[in-house]
Amino acid sequence: MMSRWAVAAVCLVVVAGVACRANTTPPDRQSQTTEPSPGESTIRPSPVLESPTPYEPRAGEVYPNAKRLAGRFVQALASFDPASGWEKHIESVVADFDVTKPVSLAKAMDTLGDSEAPSVGRIVYAQLGGLQPDEIQPTSTSVMVVVEQLWTDGSSRTVALDVRLRIKNDQWAVSGIGSAGGPPTSRPAALPDAAKAVLDNPRIDLPDSARWDIYRGEISADLLAIMDRLAERFNYSVTVLKSGHPKRVFGTRFVSNHTMGRAVDIWAVGKVPVVRQVADLESLARRFARLALDEPLVNELGSPWDLGKDSFSNIVHQDHIHIAFDE
Repeated sequence: MMSRWAVAAVCLVVVAGVACRANTTPPDRQSQTTEPSPGESTIRPSPVLESPTPYEPRAGEVYPNAKRLAGRFVQALASFDPASGWEKHIESVVADFDVTKPVSLAKAMDTLGDSEAPSVGRIVYAQLGGLQPDEIQPTSTSVMVVVEQLWTDGSSRTVALDVRLRIKNDQWAVSGIGSAGGPPTSRPAALPDAAKAVLDNPRIDLPDSARWDIYRGEISADLLAIMDRLAERFNYSVTVLKSGHPKRVFGTRFVSNHTMGRAVDIWAVGKVPVVRQVADLESLARRFARLALDEPLVNELGSPWDLGKDSFSNIVHQDHIHIAFDE
């Protein structure tokens, strides 16, 4: 299944000396010649983009087969040569992964296909977004994949995509994309203090798609204040705020607090994935979850541990900490 996109990715290897395009870098793309703003992740510049290693979930991950497929699918989308054209690229990905809803892939154009330079994708993390109709024998799932897309001009972007899978012939198959991380947006000259505190905090690792949510003013100031306070004690990595998450709680009619800008998902605490800290009852991640639950507004905390009060635990939340509150 991977042969065609793997070969395409190999074709993206570019020798040193490739010419960079001038003044066409999309908003919020990071460049090796630009000093990053406080809190922005720096890139690892290289004159050569090597074909990406096919994504493999870490040991101990929940539903690793679903995550593997979703991750490799996103790698294929993000490994793109503009010379071939976006439509032809999508046709190739659809054929390789037998996507049942190919029209949904158009959502990824603005996020992954808006450059004049070739790119490759590196998977940062793949997190479960939901399982239906139940967690034991699901027939469909959402996997939120955080991918770092690196271009041959030395720039990069990190976004979260909501990938939908379903069971076909007793194995996972790609249905399509629920969200491609939202449209890229430049940082406004003026931002509320709560927004600047989170955006510029080096202890909070944010994908660019989450930054765009904050730039657009779509995230609750109360949630941003909570995130900033949590960072006083812990450094942590965010999967999603709003963009890249299912609009509704997966498989239900209920609008997610993520959609309302009142929720954040965190996949790593202290630079260690939450899923690797499940067994340790004194782990940084568990202590982090307890601290979040002590926040007066938080009345919805999902994690690998049932901490009482307003917390819950299930299979979906074995790989992240969900912090939210109602209106």
